Amino acid sequence: MGSDVGIMQVDLCGTDPAGAPLHLRWRLVAANGDGPRVPATAAVVLARKLARGELPGCGGARACLDLFTLDEFVDALEGHAITRTVEVA
Repeated sequence: MGSDVGIMQVDLCGTDPAGAPLHLRWRLVAANGDGPRVPATAAVVLARKLARGELPGCGGARACLDLFTLDEFVDALEGHAITRTVEVA
């Protein structure tokens, strides 16, 4: 059973280029019934790229890794009640 609202959060811990501890928190929040758009958006982005001829040629089955960027994904959510934040701690 799912819901039409939700949140996804990813926490990353490591070090910055100078070697200091770094914690990043990426959060996506879906409100007002737009939650189901999140898992479907990858298909929308790929269908649009396919229609524009922007995907690599067919060569059989392959992983869908690196076929679009996070920015392309977020841009496809424009106009919906979905927000994204990044916190640095």
